[in-house]
Amino acid sequence: MNQRNRPYAQALQRLSARTGTPLSSLVVSFGILHEVTAPVPLRLQTKKESPARKFYSRSADEPLPKRIRIREPDPPFATAVQLEQLPTIKIKI
Repeated sequence: MNQRNRPYAQALQRLSARTGTPLSSLVVSFGILHEVTAPVPLRLQTKKESPARKFYSRSADEPLPKRIRIREPDPPFATAVQLEQLPTIKIKI
């Protein structure tokens, strides 16, 4: 057992003995103790259950689907000369 993990292992053993929870049902994640009550069963997918996805290509003449929107190009940034030409407002306080 690693010296760094020894305090966690000892704490898990004491908690398991005190609560009667099997040691295999206790998990430490990021320093937080979790009790695994009902593990999620792993579902293995077979080739029959997961058919290969089919991708259809579109011809160039077909319109784009409605959910795809073409963005307008961003306006160009003003240069320093253009900013100097803008009217200025002077406010007296």
